[in-house]
Amino acid sequence: MTIFHLVRAADFAGLNDGGHYAPASLRTEGFVHACGTGEVATEVANAYFPRHGGPVLALELATDGLDVRWEAPAPPDGRPRAHHTPGRTFPHVYGVIPLTSVVAHAWLLDTHSGWQWPSRWTAGPPR
Repeated sequence: MTIFHLVRAADFAGLNDGGHYAPASLRTEGFVHACGTGEVATEVANAYFPRHGGPVLALELATDGLDVRWEAPAPPDGRPRAHHTPGRTFPHVYGVIPLTSVVAHAWLLDTHSGWQWPSRWTAGPPR
């Protein structure tokens, strides 16, 4: 099974060290936010990543070996959004993510109507 994690390109570059990726949410919230589908990830991108903030990177993660728990939404700012529908759960990764778990990566497309899910992916983590 795979899940998707979204991150600003600049943040990913500064947070992967020694073969592992540990975003700030791991320290502040105890887990890494993720999405189960590209459709949901696109909704999340449009809710939490303003287009003027720079490129957004999508990481496809293999869940083997990761501590993934499907839980209720946990918005970073505490405010629910439209994608928080009753019964919808999100994968939360408890622990650092080994870069070997990154199956593929792609840039979300910045369009006049918001972020769009990419159709072209590159294998492995960004270099």
